[in-house]
Amino acid sequence: MTGIRQDIDAVIAGLRGTVALLHQFPTSEAEYQATNALWQNSSADFPDATLVATALDQGYTSFLSDDADLATFDKITLYTANDRAVTAAGLAGKLHQ
Repeated sequence: MTGIRQDIDAVIAGLRGTVALLHQFPTSEAEYQATNALWQNSSADFPDATLVATALDQGYTSFLSDDADLATFDKITLYTANDRAVTAAGLAGKLHQ
């Protein structure tokens, strides 16, 4: 197990040099308000809504993910190869080709 964790730590350390980390909201109340507003209009879980709210707050609108829940949010573009995510986007009326 130690070897696997060391490998993962090395990958994460490499990514941190090329991928920007999202900053936190200034207050937990601001995070809750932004997250709840997005969550109410999606089929996603609250942690996914937190991710999207945080990214949108910082001007990020494009997501690369296999998480089908993300396809149900407004205001973002999801890039995915996940057939379930594409189906979810279609059912939510959010599929654009």
